[in-house]
Amino acid sequence: MKKYTNRIKLMPKFTKCMSLAMILTFTGYEEAFAEMSYAEQTSFTVSMENQTLKSVINWVEKNSQFIFIYRTDIDLSRRVNVDVRNKTIEEVLKQMFAGTDLEYHIRDRQVIIRKAISREETRPIVMQQDKVTVKGIVTDAKGEAIIGANIIEKGTTNGTITDIDGRFTLVVSEKSSLVFSYIGYLTQEMLVGKKTFLNVQLQEDNKTLDEVVITGYGGTQLRSKMTNSIAKVDNSTLSTGAHTNPAQALSGAVAGLRVQQTSGNPNSTPTLVLRGGTNLDGSGSPLVIIDGAVRESLSDVNPEDIESLEVMKDAGATAIYGARASNGVILVTTKRGSEGHTEINLSAKVGFNFFHSQYEFLNAHDYLYYMRSAFYRSSHIWQDKSGAWHGFASDATLSGTQPYGTGNRYFDEKGNVLNGNKDNTAVWGVMIIQMTWLSC
Repeated sequence: MKKYTNRIKLMPKFTKCMSLAMILTFTGYEEAFAEMSYAEQTSFTVSMENQTLKSVINWVEKNSQFIFIYRTDIDLSRRVNVDVRNKTIEEVLKQMFAGTDLEYHIRDRQVIIRKAISREETRPIVMQQDKVTVKGIVTDAKGEAIIGANIIEKGTTNGTITDIDGRFTLVVSEKSSLVFSYIGYLTQEMLVGKKTFLNVQLQEDNKTLDEVVITGYGGTQLRSKMTNSIAKVDNSTLSTGAHTNPAQALSGAVAGLRVQQTSGNPNSTPTLVLRGGTNLDGSGSPLVIIDGAVRESLSDVNPEDIESLEVMKDAGATAIYGARASNGVILVTTKRGSEGHTEINLSAKVGFNFFHSQYEFLNAHDYLYYMRSAFYRSSHIWQDKSGAWHGFASDATLSGTQPYGTGNRYFDEKGNVLNGNKDNTAVWGVMIIQMTWLSC
């Protein structure tokens, strides 16, 4: 040993540094190999059935130098089976986490557990789809341009309308669909794809045009042939909800018709004003005609008996019914019998009324107690030097002739009952009522 020491002393300075670096390097490799090989050198023999992951982890940590690291939100209550003989920690972990959404990683004597990352999470997210500029024209069945048709990208708020020539331009995604709509026409949907120009032809909605509308005096006409403004109320509007008056169901059902409910009484009649009314103050209710007869209001009509209800809103009503129809006309046609099988419909409304309990009032004793206490305390707020009490009220009324006072007299000096009509000190005493009996 002494000789080896002398040899080191004879080495050059550079050789000493290189030798020392090599010694430290091999020492580090030896320690790293020892730490990394612990997992390979350590074997386990264990047989555990229907045990939770937490129990197996505790057993491994207790019988080895391994330490498990995991987040607190990881569920370790799942039960597993582990059966190994002289196997490494790798085999134990494989059986522990087989069929679970957990994965493990061995680092030295540490076992890190985390949730497995699915393939969908690792896929790159497409931030923006390919956009394409779509142009086109919207026409009707006759080839005439439709002005103001709505074009909306389905599922979004991206949209536009056609110009005076029926043309449009819109930037949308390639895989999107465009929805074309216009009043009186059927809604149409088209897939964009690789198209850059769309020629769209909308078809008329025959159901709306073929609707039969009552025009007055029992006449009927197709809506497609009408030139005046008549609004027809759908029967479902009258049957929806509980209404004691048909006018209540018209709220929001007819454009330009204002329904004012001025009272909360169930039997109250709403006020109808059509297009602001013709009176100077903006009032004026429309003329109500039920089966050709003029009525004051709709209050005497059962909503269940109405077959159809139309509202005439323009000058066409005046041409038929005269000046009385200056505020519009409400035409009501009731149901009639029809050929076929016999049918009876029953509609009933049931209500419950509950007695409202009255307040619990004070009796005579409570009144005297609280009134006298209030006047006494409000008059005894503070004392002056002479000892007299002062306050917000005077306690003199307590001994006076008041409803709560003690100065009320009931009898005179002779013991007779005083009459409050003649003696002011007996106003709050016993009153004598004089009655004159009349003989028939």
